[in-house]
Amino acid sequence: MIASWMAYSVALGVLLGLVAVALELAGRMAGKPARFLWAATVAASLLVPSTAVVARRAPAPLRAPVTPQATTIGPAARPAPAAPATEPAAALVGRMTTGLAALDAPLLLLWGAASLLLGLGVIRAAVALRRRARGWSATALEGSPVLVAPDVGPAVVRLRGLQVVLPAWALEAEPDARSLMLRHEREHCAARDPDLLLGATLALVLMPWNPALWWQVRRLQLAVETDCDRRVMRAGADAHAYGTLLLSVGARRVWRPLLATSSFAERHRC
Repeated sequence: MIASWMAYSVALGVLLGLVAVALELAGRMAGKPARFLWAATVAASLLVPSTAVVARRAPAPLRAPVTPQATTIGPAARPAPAAPATEPAAALVGRMTTGLAALDAPLLLLWGAASLLLGLGVIRAAVALRRRARGWSATALEGSPVLVAPDVGPAVVRLRGLQVVLPAWALEAEPDARSLMLRHEREHCAARDPDLLLGATLALVLMPWNPALWWQVRRLQLAVETDCDRRVMRAGADAHAYGTLLLSVGARRVWRPLLATSSFAERHRC
């Protein structure tokens, strides 16, 4: 039954998420990254319930037929007493089972519609991003190619590979601040964080009705940004200057494309 399987998937997702929270806290104290932990949690929340369905529908192994053997009942043998009747409980379970089974068709229809709408939304965002990108200019900063957009960034987008996008106002920023922006976005490119988030987005398309999965993807997004911040700081960035930059960029409301990563815009929304 689809309803009971959905409930199982949500409960499993919550359990896996709570375990991931505990492991993340322990890992943070040891200086370990958390994005891979949450990526694995998202994958498990998607794959484990799906595997359970496949295993349940697998055909049972064939067994050799058992030949009935004649038995004799002695004069002292007596039939076992019958178990007390449990018809009310059995009837209640039967009605519940029938009611849940009746929900299979509507739930599948809603599931398909939600996945279709979310998938179309992802495609629409990708098309809109490419359309906007036609008006962006290409330049080089500190020896790295970047795209300059009027209303996007700082971010990393996938356009013929991973590319850094900076807003036009960043070109007029202080050199040290602009250098920190570039370093942050280069860290995203080196870690291929947008691809990790793309995989999480596809998981949501496949299971859009699971609130636990949405929560896990949100935690993954935060872990991606936190891990990136840690890498920038370990590379020698000044903590005060970096924090000031985060606040400054977060105060600027710029359009953030779907499937892009940008700690500055993300931190402002948190």
